[in-house]
Amino acid sequence: MASDANQSAESAGRRSAVLALAAAAAVLATRLLAAPRYFENWDVFEFAHALRHFDPSWSQPHVPGFPLFVLAGKLAHLLVRDEIAALRWVSALASALSLPLLYRLGRRAGDRERAALWLAWWCTGPLFWRFGVLPLSYTLEALVAVG
Repeated sequence: MASDANQSAESAGRRSAVLALAAAAAVLATRLLAAPRYFENWDVFEFAHALRHFDPSWSQPHVPGFPLFVLAGKLAHLLVRDEIAALRWVSALASALSLPLLYRLGRRAGDRERAALWLAWWCTGPLFWRFGVLPLSYTLEALVAVG
């Protein structure tokens, strides 16, 4: 009887992991497809410039400088030639990678239903959607916060 309960819990855990990973893949795809192809604001320009020359004292980018985001952008820039596209990939990946962590956090805070609700909120919420497509630091900050 106990082994049936263990198998059921393991099966539910696998389904939960598959749900979180599928949601992450969907979020990554939708964020990249919805991303603008131009500078949205001055901060985007500062972050893009910081990939070549990081100096917060000269607003490259503005203080506090967001060194983790710039470092992630520099790593992405090794694979993607365009600075804006590299930063957009960082934002989209951070948005997607936060989903399994957010699901885990929801499970710890309650149950599967709460965790699934948090996933739906993250995937479809206008604020998270908006920042998931912009080459700004917000989704990386969220990833660090839920991780």
